[in-house]
Amino acid sequence: MERGAARRSPDSAAQRAYEHVRSGIMSGDLAAGSMLSENDLARQVGVSRTPVRAALLRLQGEGWITVYPRRGALVREIGAQEAADISGARLLLEASGVRGLGPQGRSVLAADLAGVLAEQEGAAQRGDAAIFVDLDVRMHRGFVEGAQNALLTDLYDRLRERQSLMVARSLASPGRIGAILAEHRELVDLVAQTAELKE
Repeated sequence: MERGAARRSPDSAAQRAYEHVRSGIMSGDLAAGSMLSENDLARQVGVSRTPVRAALLRLQGEGWITVYPRRGALVREIGAQEAADISGARLLLEASGVRGLGPQGRSVLAADLAGVLAEQEGAAQRGDAAIFVDLDVRMHRGFVEGAQNALLTDLYDRLRERQSLMVARSLASPGRIGAILAEHRELVDLVAQTAELKE
């Protein structure tokens, strides 16, 4: 009884609609520039339009789509300038995080990142784009967490969804997954090497 009630709850329905659309955008099934219909999404997910509307508003707040009342929602594209801005802001925050770590902290970070990298390699082998993207964000967030500065981490988390969208869009380019993994291996090796340096 309780399980069925939970399935019918508005929060659960909105979450299902949210995950359906987000997953579709990340996989490329919902292409940039395409218009999403509340009615179509409600039918696909098996819910009413109300939770779909709530899901679309949440996705708009995270930067995935732009909602046009009575018309639907447009799947956003990340332009070249916005991508450069996101990457630049991310680099500043990550560098600040690592800068505050001593050798022991960098050693711990290298071990943590190696674990994330192994998970990401597994996601790539399975063809799980959504998990791959989430692990990409987790990898880079690890650098910021090293500073143990709640404000820096909060600022980084505000970039999270736009970073996810940017990475997801890039996966359509041939060889991009391999390039990301190679970059991450290099980062993990670099952190491990600097952990051995005396200050």
